[in-house]
Order: sequence, then structure tokens, then C-alpha cells
Amino acid sequence: LAQRAKTGTIHRVMALRVRLVLLAILSTALFALALPNEIIPYGVPAVGFICLVPFFLLVMLAPTRRTTVWIGLLFGACLSLLTNFWLVYFHGFTVWTVGGVAFGMSLYFMLFTPFFFTFARVTPRYRPFVFAAAWSVYEYIKSIGFLAFPWGLVAYPVG
Repeated sequence: LAQRAKTGTIHRVMALRVRLVLLAILSTALFALALPNEIIPYGVPAVGFICLVPFFLLVMLAPTRRTTVWIGLLFGACLSLLTNFWLVYFHGFTVWTVGGVAFGMSLYFMLFTPFFFTFARVTPRYRPFVFAAAWSVYEYIKSIGFLAFPWGLVAYPVG
């Protein structure tokens, strides 16, 4: 009986991990679809309004802050690769441009996703406003300074 309970717990943990990974990939795919790209020159502005919903769901479903660090790494890497595909055209520098940006975005999300985890624990009435403010702060920090990279802001599809 104890073995069966242990197996059930392992299955639930694995199912949660798969769900979190799928939400991260869905959010990055929606974000990339919303932005102007080679296939859809103006992007899909309506998707821009909902592209972060799966990300916020995964942050709310994450069981621990530590989990959000790894999910943030995955989210940042996928988001970078899907939204910055055009960096591949820097022949001779492709590895540095794509790899550098993906590494930087992954670091940003490894640092910021635990903060989103904390903000997900506020009163549900204020949660959307807290998330919006936190995302705005993230994008502001990403867009200033020597290492600023303002491409792929959430306002671009709807602006």
C-alpha cells in the first residue's frame, strides 16, 4: 500500500512538471505568434492580449520557488529562440548572437520568475494588477542600460 501511494505521488509530480513545461512552451509560442515575424509581418495583435496567461498560470501552479527558477530558465530560452530567430542571419556570429541572447533571457527569467511566484501569492483580487506591474518592471529593466535588449516587449503586438 505504501508503494502504491509513493507511485501515485511520483505520477502526480511528473504530471505537474509536464503541465508546467507545456504551459511555458504554449506561452512562448503565443508570444512569438503575437509579435511581427517573417510569416505574419504584423503579428497577431489579439494574441498579444493573452500570450502571458499560460506563463502566469504556470507560476501560480508551481509548487515551490525553486521550481520557478527552472521553469524560468526554460521559458526564457524558448522565448528567446522563438522571438529572436532573425539573429540567425548574422552569418559568422550566429552562435554568439543567438546563444548570447538566449543565455541572457534565460538568466533574466531565472531571476525574475521567483518574484512572480511570490506575487502569485497575493490576494486574487489584486493578482492581475500585481502581475502587470511586475511584468512592466521586468520589461523596463530588460530595456535599459548597457545590455539593453528592447526587442520582444509585450506591448509591441498591441501597440
